Amino acid sequence: MRLAASCETLLLSEMAVTRTMPIMLNEGTLYNNTLECGIDSKQVVRSNQTIIICMRLEEPGIPTWPDKCTYGRMELPAASVVNNTNEDTSTGLIHVPFPESGKWYVTMGLFCHGAETATKITIIDSVKDFIYKHVNLLDDVRAPCACKNQSKFYKICINDRDCLMGLNETETLKVKECLMDSKCTNSSDEIAKQFELHHKFATEQSVASDASCNASVVFTISSSPCVAGRCGKYGRCYHYMSGGFVFSTCLCIKGYRGWDCTEDSQVPSSFSILVALLLLTLSNLLFIPSIYFGIRRKYYTESVIYFFAMFFSIFYHACDSGEDEYGFCLVKIGVLQFCDFYCGLLAIWVTLIAMAHIRQTFVSLLHMFGAILLAFGTELNKQSLWVFLAPALTGLCLISVSWGWKCRRTGKWFPARKYLAVFLPIGMVLVMVGLVCYAFLQTRQNYHIVHSIWHMVMAMSILCLLPSNKSFLPKC
Repeated sequence: MRLAASCETLLLSEMAVTRTMPIMLNEGTLYNNTLECGIDSKQVVRSNQTIIICMRLEEPGIPTWPDKCTYGRMELPAASVVNNTNEDTSTGLIHVPFPESGKWYVTMGLFCHGAETATKITIIDSVKDFIYKHVNLLDDVRAPCACKNQSKFYKICINDRDCLMGLNETETLKVKECLMDSKCTNSSDEIAKQFELHHKFATEQSVASDASCNASVVFTISSSPCVAGRCGKYGRCYHYMSGGFVFSTCLCIKGYRGWDCTEDSQVPSSFSILVALLLLTLSNLLFIPSIYFGIRRKYYTESVIYFFAMFFSIFYHACDSGEDEYGFCLVKIGVLQFCDFYCGLLAIWVTLIAMAHIRQTFVSLLHMFGAILLAFGTELNKQSLWVFLAPALTGLCLISVSWGWKCRRTGKWFPARKYLAVFLPIGMVLVMVGLVCYAFLQTRQNYHIVHSIWHMVMAMSILCLLPSNKSFLPKC
């Protein structure tokens, strides 16, 4: 749906004239809404004109020169700034993701520069002059500032007059906001005050009263999926249905973020992607000693499960962690993910059954019982902590009952003291470290490190906990 409002003429009165238009959005507006406002290019341009647009739910704003909006006692950046200097800046686009229902106020303020002074300075010219004078502050920009990764490029460009003049409005304002953001520099408040004084001095003679200044404005509202019907280069637009409503969103890749997948502040380098891929895949090779000793100790079923736990974990992370640069998917990633979690849980279960030293008849029964229930739990919620704790606690109960019964029947320690004093404590410590890493320490930033540690400690714990014929199993 696209609604176009009739063109209105905004007459200048002293410095600026504002018009406030309320827009009602009903509940159930699920697509992203876009507001477009443009200066009619067909009119005869007699002066440099700038429209400052404010947009807010339930509260009208007052456009404030040069690029702010005042809402009560708060002063916030304008939703859009439109001027008639060139085609790139003659249209303003305001993106409202999943707008709340209610009355939205759109306020426009027309500011005119006299024809004789229009060539002297514009808003963006003043901003460029300011960032040119304070370009050295880019050396002190720190993370998580949005322009941290591009600070060197911006400094080189700003020092080159031709490159500086070629910067578009978006990039210029991005650098200005970066210098004035408290997350970026320690002197953000002082820089903001300096900019206010600089801009007031630079433009106070430029914005003049002109009774003949007027502009025709085309005001349109449209509803579209994602951002204007598409996402950025590193995103895909997806649609979802729920309760009869259709939702849309952008799914980003390669670490890009934002509504349209253009925010690159957390994009990893190619080297870091490769390092994460190698850590998550090669850490699984520590299961090879577990497989070898399992075969030597005649635990053939357990060794097969250890092998497939290693196999599916390697190929799952090779598919999931390499992004589009190094990724390799043997089959669909959903299949690999299920097999990775399932074989990992099954490896824990069969190891606990082997430690319990139960009769072979019951071992086969418990293996099948665990295989079915673990498949159900993995499909139900594979990332739940209880999916890991349930087989672990059940296995510990079986071990306690089996070892206690053997101790009571023989009147001796079971299993051997060497196993109880050395291998069991080391194995239990490794398991606890792995569970703590998996459940509490993993974040998006350290996932490749912490999850690799989980792979390694679980593989090493099998070497300590898996029973040995000489030190664990009694002679029949």
